[in-house]
Formats: sequence, structure tokens, C-alpha cells
Amino acid sequence: MPARRFLFDVSFDEPDKPASVRAVPEPTFTQAELVAARAQGEAEGRAQALAEAATMTETRVAEAIEALDRAVIAATEARAAIVQSVEQDAVTLLRHCLAKALPALCRKEPLAEFEDFIVRTLAEALDEPRLVIRVADALFDAVQERINPLAKANGYSGKLV
Repeated sequence: MPARRFLFDVSFDEPDKPASVRAVPEPTFTQAELVAARAQGEAEGRAQALAEAATMTETRVAEAIEALDRAVIAATEARAAIVQSVEQDAVTLLRHCLAKALPALCRKEPLAEFEDFIVRTLAEALDEPRLVIRVADALFDAVQERINPLAKANGYSGKLV
């Protein structure tokens, strides 16, 4: 057998396959199919974007509601503290004004005005479970003896301290 010259026309990269397997025709799409596929992709993308935006909006709304809740609680607590301070200041101011305006009456009949004040206060505070009344130590027993019957006579069922 005579030697033949090697011409490098055979490729050893892929094993021999039948011609039908090697040459797979490229898929071809019509213009209508491409337009329909593009429209479907855009619709899916839009739906996904809208769902994502709705989720983000709901999250922001929830965070805003939580922030408002915290602010309302803080404002309510601050208001309660201010109201308590104003009430205390009003009682102190009233006490000083009475002592300046009516010193002789306060020395002569210290409990008369006090009893009237307690009767008016009890009428407004019937629903309160407890009332705290502060008086000088020297007047404590006399005030207690007069206030308890006044409270019962005016329909106050709470505790007087």
C-alpha cells in the first residue's frame, strides 16, 4: 500500500455524527410571533413592577403609621404632664392669692373657704376613685373630720387621702 499524503481535511474535534444531527436548522419566528412575545414580556414586566411598587408603598405606609403612633403617644404623654403641671400651678396660685387677698379670713375661719372649695371639687369629681387633698399638718385632723361627712353628703364614694 502506497503512502498517502495527509492533507489536514479531517477534523478530529468532534466524533463523526450523522449530517442530520450536525446541521440543526435555526429556529425562525414570524414577525407576529416576535411582537406577541415582546408584548407578553412587557406585560409580565409591568405586572411585576406594579406588584413591587405596591409592596414598597405598603411598607412605607406601615412605617408612616408606626411613626405617627409613636408621635401621638409622645404627644399624649407630654400633654398629660403639662396638664398635671398646670393643675398644680393653679392650686398653688389660688392658695397664694387667697392668703394675700383674705389673710384675716384665713386666720379667723381657715376651714370655711376650704370646705366650700371641697364641695365644688367633689361635685366635679364624682367619678374619680381617689382625691388627694393636701393641708398643713396643724389642720389635718380638723379638715379630715369636716371633709369626710361633706364627701358622703355630696354623693362622693371614692377615697379621700
